[in-house]
Amino acid sequence: MYRFRLIIGAAATVGMLAAGAAPAAAEPAVQMTPLAPADASAEAAPKAAAPQKGAVTHKAWKQQRGNWCVPTSVQLSLRTFGVKVTQSTLAEKMKTEGPGTSGKNASVVYNSYLSSKGYKQTWANGQDASVLMDRVAYDVGVLKKAVPLGVWGKEASWIKAENNFGHAISVRGYDKSKKTFIIWDPADAKYGGHHTVSAKNLAKASQKNGLFYVSKK
Repeated sequence: MYRFRLIIGAAATVGMLAAGAAPAAAEPAVQMTPLAPADASAEAAPKAAAPQKGAVTHKAWKQQRGNWCVPTSVQLSLRTFGVKVTQSTLAEKMKTEGPGTSGKNASVVYNSYLSSKGYKQTWANGQDASVLMDRVAYDVGVLKKAVPLGVWGKEASWIKAENNFGHAISVRGYDKSKKTFIIWDPADAKYGGHHTVSAKNLAKASQKNGLFYVSKK
């Protein structure tokens, strides 16, 4: 089973699994903790107009361990910055263990690599479809970078889960006119891989402040 958690701040409370039967083997059994709290620091607004559509490429790696979705999604993003780093290195630096990776550790490690390239990461509200499109369009269309996103499995249209769980993916493309995104789900499961998802559906699946929004320093 795929297990991980996403926690921001020492005061964050670890959540519980959704009520109901135990998850099927294809579904990760995880603790339901959001990527970032509702009062996370506000992200900067995009500073340049983005084209109507855009996409970037990165190595399409799957997570090598069941609780490495966060290190893998960060790894994929960093490749678009020209940074080559292994999942195991990121997992070690993020202290990924047991149920998974804390959001705070993920952010610190991600920013340590971005800083050397002149960028920084803040949080953006993935549950607002217009904000999600604006921020992704800036990161992908203007900066030419893929970005990680925290989602809830039960709400994700490409997963079809009966029980809820947290997950991390990367967003690498968008189309404003079609109101769609191209994502890569790193899970080594039938729902893993590339998917084209509507803005409405991705916003529904997104965690509050779940987008690892990137901007220039």
